[in-house]
Amino acid sequence: MRAGLLLLIKALIIGGLPTPLVAGESYANEEFEDGVAGIFDTLYGLDPSPNGHVGDGLYTEFLEGDVLGCAQLLELLSARICGPTELCWRYWVKFDADFYITSPLRGKLPGPETLGDDGCNDGDPSTVANPCFSARTMFSRDYRGEAFDGETLLGYYNYSLDSPSHRGDLFDWDPEIALLDFGKWYCVEGRVDLGSPGDSNGVLQAWVNGDLAFDDQSISYRRSGENFDIYYGNPSQPSPKTQGISLDS
Repeated sequence: MRAGLLLLIKALIIGGLPTPLVAGESYANEEFEDGVAGIFDTLYGLDPSPNGHVGDGLYTEFLEGDVLGCAQLLELLSARICGPTELCWRYWVKFDADFYITSPLRGKLPGPETLGDDGCNDGDPSTVANPCFSARTMFSRDYRGEAFDGETLLGYYNYSLDSPSHRGDLFDWDPEIALLDFGKWYCVEGRVDLGSPGDSNGVLQAWVNGDLAFDDQSISYRRSGENFDIYYGNPSQPSPKTQGISLDS
């Protein structure tokens, strides 16, 4: 099986540093060889493309003035997967060769998030009445004051109990591994483990082309007892030109 857009769902917490792909676990796999819809519950802004990483793939485009490129959602409940504590994901991504990110803006790539009353989104934190988390992949032009042309640094935009009340945390990945050149395909993998309720042992990890790019095993995701889309900037600072991102597998 070639590398693909793949979700690994586990109901038990495991230790150590396993790679996201472990035989015998629960998978949802989509190669996008038969069109756009595939395994997803809802889709917006995606078109089939003959220029995937291998074979066919998908393409989403920000028109000039756009913020939302696409939205693709796989709801675990609709897939009869209830209450997982660990999730791994993998996909291939390529930015257009002439992609441009207006400084100091950031954008988001696919990653896990809870759905509900808009908690852990748009600056609203997790609360007792509305518990939530989010571990969206982030792409950015700037890294500690450096402006990159022709490449982007990946990271996490992470909502947890440790996050500031007005926003999520920005976690940059290792720039030696996760600085992506525009116009090239990369395999992006992630893992989130929500840890034990009430403990700071939640895990958030990331790999690029198989190399570990981020590893934090001290996150508080759950109290004791307790969509998959791509954006550019924000409504007041949208894409300055028509440009796109390719996805596959």
